[in-house]
Amino acid sequence: MEMLVQKNRACLLVSIGNTAALLHYTPCEVSIASGSKQALKSLYGMLLEKLSESCRRSRNPELLLVFVGENLIPDAESRLAAVLSRSAVRAVIFSALFIMLYWILHNTSGVDFTLSMLLSLAVTVFAATALPPYLVLRAIPRWRVSREQRVRVYRVVLDRLDNEVHTAALLAKASMARRPGAYSRPEEVRKTLEGWGVPVREISLFEFDFSCVLGAHRRTRLYITSVPEVTALALGPFRGYSGIVLNAELLVDLKPEELSAVLAHELEHLKHKDSLLLSLTLLLGLALLIFAHQLVAQVWVLAAHSAALLAFFTLLCRATEVRADLAAAAEKGAEPLRRAIVKLEYPELVRSTSLRSRILSVVNPSPRPPAWLRIAILEKYSKGGRSFLRAFLANILALKMAVEFDFASWSKSCSL
Repeated sequence: MEMLVQKNRACLLVSIGNTAALLHYTPCEVSIASGSKQALKSLYGMLLEKLSESCRRSRNPELLLVFVGENLIPDAESRLAAVLSRSAVRAVIFSALFIMLYWILHNTSGVDFTLSMLLSLAVTVFAATALPPYLVLRAIPRWRVSREQRVRVYRVVLDRLDNEVHTAALLAKASMARRPGAYSRPEEVRKTLEGWGVPVREISLFEFDFSCVLGAHRRTRLYITSVPEVTALALGPFRGYSGIVLNAELLVDLKPEELSAVLAHELEHLKHKDSLLLSLTLLLGLALLIFAHQLVAQVWVLAAHSAALLAFFTLLCRATEVRADLAAAAEKGAEPLRRAIVKLEYPELVRSTSLRSRILSVVNPSPRPPAWLRIAILEKYSKGGRSFLRAFLANILALKMAVEFDFASWSKSCSL
């Protein structure tokens, strides 16, 4: 490796195997040139990993103070919320409930096959559509935002964060929670924190009015949480019994147009009742599996049916996510949503720089599409409509997109 540094300019020659890549830097531009595409990809991957490590090392500790109306919401953690907020976990739970009900009714109680199947389906469908919003909202420490309330978030950058500062911050927050109306300006917050021994570097104030964002969705309830395991979550398939849970960090990490795109994505899930669609599809697939077991006892037939059901359900879950992306892009623009995905899924994107990692993310039976695929679909289909069929076909072609995925287009998404 050779480096030539001059005034306001640098040139870096990197040898990778038998090939080389030339990196030019000026204060306004960085460019990479090489005769080998593989060398470019390898260098790009190494630079992204080093950039991620540098960001993690240099990031200053932060403290978020979230005021909903005149209330200061507390910091909280919940392992149960992290588990229940995952759609795959909920699918496994209600699949087990359906199989257990059928086994009790048919094998233990001696109920007819058809009747036991219908009863199991009815009970599990009701449980799968009505219980998740209730259970998740009870598991997640959250604060409801009404139409009249404004949300104020103070982002406090600290000089350090050790055990002593952490304890002082908890005491300061407890003190502010007693008189939340007295902290309408950053200077008042700084004075209180420093009085408790919290070393404050700078404070930024962010204010939000979600009544304009939700618009016609008057019955949709909005909740703010500080649980780090929950980012953005849409709950409930029915009008008047639905809600969106947002993590407080999104309010300061995302720009207003990016946050609006994330909310549009979640509202699209509620509009099409995606949770109800996925629950019905999974339960009907399990019913067909039990029916096939009654007709054909061969293990390979049941294994093939189970594999087909898993693949179809995975594609269906990913298609609902992609359709919500396309709808949000059509309403708010593709660029704000793409920037939001990059910010929220940056570690996953860094791990997807190689073709092998992208192929593994496609074949992995996760209900959420990989972040690189969501960006690729937005770039290719954001101007072509928001139909469910288009979203489903885009996920079928994921392997083809994994090969064609262009680092240059992704680097545009990283220009935040």
